[in-house]
Amino acid sequence: MIQDNVLMSGYTTNAFPYAAGNSTTLRLHMGDAFYPQSGICICVFSNNCTEPISDFHFNEISTEFPIFSGLLTGCFVDEATLQSTLECYYNQSCLDASHAFFGLDLSNNFTAMKTTVSSQFNATSVMRDILNEMMVEDWIYTSSHVSFYNACQPISCSYSYTTKNDLSIIISDIIGLIGGLTTILMIIIPQLIKLVRRCQRRLVFQRAHFAGIFRMEQLRQYWDKGKEKIRLLNIFYSRHEQVIVNAYDLRTQIISTRVFLSFLFVSLFVLGIYTSQVPINTIVTIHSPSLDQYSRIYSQYSQSLSCPCTTISLTYEQFVNVRVARFHQICQSIYVTTAWTLLIDDSHQLHRIFTNDFRQLGGRFFETLASFCGLSQELITEELIKFNASRFVTNEVMASNLFYSQFESYMQSFISSTKRSFKRSIQLIRELTEGNVLFSGILSNLQFNMVVNGTENVFLTINYTTFMDNSSNCSCQQTPTCVAPSSVFYDVSYAATPVIRFTVPGIMRGCYVLEAFLQSNLICFYNQSCVNDLRHALNTTDPLNMTIVLNTTALNALLPSQFHMNSTLNDIINELMVEEWITNASHEMYYTACNPSVCTYSVIDKNLIGLNLNNNNPCSPRQFLIDVIYQEDIRETIGGFFINNEPIV
Repeated sequence: MIQDNVLMSGYTTNAFPYAAGNSTTLRLHMGDAFYPQSGICICVFSNNCTEPISDFHFNEISTEFPIFSGLLTGCFVDEATLQSTLECYYNQSCLDASHAFFGLDLSNNFTAMKTTVSSQFNATSVMRDILNEMMVEDWIYTSSHVSFYNACQPISCSYSYTTKNDLSIIISDIIGLIGGLTTILMIIIPQLIKLVRRCQRRLVFQRAHFAGIFRMEQLRQYWDKGKEKIRLLNIFYSRHEQVIVNAYDLRTQIISTRVFLSFLFVSLFVLGIYTSQVPINTIVTIHSPSLDQYSRIYSQYSQSLSCPCTTISLTYEQFVNVRVARFHQICQSIYVTTAWTLLIDDSHQLHRIFTNDFRQLGGRFFETLASFCGLSQELITEELIKFNASRFVTNEVMASNLFYSQFESYMQSFISSTKRSFKRSIQLIRELTEGNVLFSGILSNLQFNMVVNGTENVFLTINYTTFMDNSSNCSCQQTPTCVAPSSVFYDVSYAATPVIRFTVPGIMRGCYVLEAFLQSNLICFYNQSCVNDLRHALNTTDPLNMTIVLNTTALNALLPSQFHMNSTLNDIINELMVEEWITNASHEMYYTACNPSVCTYSVIDKNLIGLNLNNNNPCSPRQFLIDVIYQEDIRETIGGFFINNEPIV
């Protein structure tokens, strides 16, 4: 940005002032510094021009200038320093010679750095490489699990383990099992024996009683007998009574039986309905579930599904692909190449032009454009490296809809923060330049006038540049954002006063190159006629540039773009000069990286009542229940006579 605004170094290493004018009024002009060691490198074209300090000439110093190995001078101190090495500081002779030359007290006993000390750098390492490593030789980092545990402060811990029962538990379980089985068998076996004997007696009775009766008659008799048993059902009949009770008591017992059974069946029905509605929570566990299994289960049991990740900290590069699909086409055009910049600068060198001529500032304009293209790409590359290396922490598998929603939100935040960071950096440079009232090396924001008063006094006055745009005057003293349209003028030799030859649509000139650049647009470069008019107005006669002139084609206005042809460069730069981002995330790759070993979910069911009803089987559970209830009536039906309270078969 310093180079783009052509700011002046206080050491006059990138430009030097000189005075020109008559004997009473002189005007201060700026000459471009150049460094022949870099192949006639001119600072107005590049701020990377350097040469060894030992080759720098001091006309007023007669002392032989020592050779400072590795130290460079250049357009700017910072650029020269970044390209320098510390060779001289590893050499005691070079260090002593430099101290003697600058008149330093040698009694301080400055000693050279040791080359034997272990280092990741060497004596010929350039300062840029050292600064890229933050001048750090070695990092020390330690981790303490004790400190981590103390900071975590777990409230409780639980664990499970598999073991075999000891002898005491086995003995107690066997005793309990024997006792339980004994109790159950004592209840079941007598009833089972009674059931078997009753079935045998029933079959014998049926064969003896119905041997000569037809089948239909048997069915009718069963039906009548069943109705009669139901009508005379009496479960309150005393088994120990030896005489037949009177009719009143018998009727009372039958009515009591009916009322009892009614309440019993209603109670059982209500209890069955209630039991069937009681939810039962069942935990289902799936080991090593696939993504299809997870998706299918999630669609049904999303509220209770839990799939812990075996790897809870993932890098975004494992499942995310973020990159720029297209930058603005200007960044791939000829207009950001050195050849195009040299074309404009050559036209400046070959002609006598006015200060406000486009050819005076055009080279800086397109250098700034190329700088922003490069800076945008470098910033995005660095931010993407940091983004891909950043961690995504997830304890459990995230569902696909939530995953994509969160990813989209995060990506928008990432892109927005990258834009804001770039915008803040540019704004900081603009504010520092304005706040320090720095002047441009091409004197675009002010002019110095030297007034000679007599033979002894010379007064230096400053006149701030005034621009007229939209019929209003704007002074660079008031605001650095003053701009006006940029034009190519006829050469000074053709006219005494500036005469516009061609005004470049959309291109502005202003107090600073950067401020004018941000308020400009590229509308001219979307029109081939405008580009042709501009290249003819440049009026270059250098045969080496003819190929470049003939190949300057306009930008393609038909390409899809989020910008308009008249969008300001400030708007384009605020979008990092990006036309389209590609942001892809794969839930499948995320699931694979998460690698859940087990998934659990809960299923809520209801109790079901099942009854095994078999009316034709005399040994069915239903028949057993009825026989238990009807057993006294059966005795009466068979014979009605009892000996020692046992029926006669």
